[in-house]
Amino acid sequence: SDLSITSKQEAEVRSQLQSIEQRGIAIQTDNNKIAAVAAPITVDTGDPVGAIGLWKRESANEDERVDSNFEKLVRNTAATVSNRLSFSRTSE
Repeated sequence: SDLSITSKQEAEVRSQLQSIEQRGIAIQTDNNKIAAVAAPITVDTGDPVGAIGLWKRESANEDERVDSNFEKLVRNTAATVSNRLSFSRTSE
C-alpha cells in the first residue's frame, strides 16, 4: 500500500509538532474538547526518556478551567518526574 502523504498533510503534521514543542505538551482533542494530554519525561541533558499522559472521559458540563487544570497537572507531573530522575542520576 502507498504510505505517502500530501504536502498539505506534511505541513499539518509539522505545524502540530511545532505546537507540541512550543507548549511542551501534546493535546488530543475530540469535538473541540480536550480528550488527552501528554508530556515528555526528560533527564538533565534534556533527552526524553519517557512520557506521561492522561485521558479523560467526555463530560457535558466541563469548562475551560477543567481543561487548563488538566494541562497543568500533566505538565507539572512530568516536570516532577524529570527532576527526580535528573537528581537521582547526578547523585549516583
